[in-house]
Amino acid sequence: MTSKDLNEYFKGRSAISDLKKTIEKDVANYTNAFKLKGSTISLNFAKNEKINLDASKLKMLIEAAITGKMSSPELSYLCDCLALAENVNYSNDNLLDIVYSIADPEINGGFKSIVELQEMLANLK
Repeated sequence: MTSKDLNEYFKGRSAISDLKKTIEKDVANYTNAFKLKGSTISLNFAKNEKINLDASKLKMLIEAAITGKMSSPELSYLCDCLALAENVNYSNDNLLDIVYSIADPEINGGFKSIVELQEMLANLK
């Protein structure tokens, strides 16, 4: 996946199904790595464009998971990519906190439930 893939989704130029297809194999490896204690998790994310993440864009991702268009592991993988990318600008620190709380489920208490995601969505500013 590339940062351009995410930007295309955020701009409405690609569907969530396109984004999911792009990350399908990476998410499978990502979730399998969590099953092995002490494993390293690699992210396949090329940072070819700057991402300006605001509340509406993060809301798109969280709502996709809440409505079942995306799984919690897929959302977690995307948030891990955003959290580790150097070319992501967050419109405020609250967004960064939410991305970090979804990213890396091993550290942050597992993949998020619908209720947890709804609470995060309510706190988006």
